[in-house]
Amino acid sequence: MNNKKASQGMTLIEVLIVMAIIGIISGLTLPNQLFYQKYRLKIYAKQLCNDLRYVRYWNINYEEPCSLSLTPSYYRISKKNRHYKKVSLPAYYELWYDQKKATIQFTVDGAPKTGGLSITMVDTKIKQSMVITIIPASGKVSLKDEFKKTP
Repeated sequence: MNNKKASQGMTLIEVLIVMAIIGIISGLTLPNQLFYQKYRLKIYAKQLCNDLRYVRYWNINYEEPCSLSLTPSYYRISKKNRHYKKVSLPAYYELWYDQKKATIQFTVDGAPKTGGLSITMVDTKIKQSMVITIIPASGKVSLKDEFKKTP
């Protein structure tokens, strides 16, 4: 005679082990999500810096005008009044800038025509931002390598 019991489900210890494994896995992946989102913000901010430097370089070395236009959700590079490049930001990114005129142009000396400018790229999802600064006298474009909390 075989007296084997039919399986009635999982024991308490099996449930606790599964819950512990799920807790460990989620504890390891959540910090990586925040790191990835900050890294992505930094990549977009660096891309905007490089595009600003490109516009500055173009105005110094060529006689054709080149400008960068800002909006809260995208920016665009124009040459000879024709659109050269458009970069759309993700839905939860915004550009904040401190001048009413959102078109940035440089002189043949490399200085910005509208004076100095600070551009803040904001990730509204994680409430972090990075600041890009254009120095008024020289036109140097710099990215502060730190994340700031935004309200």
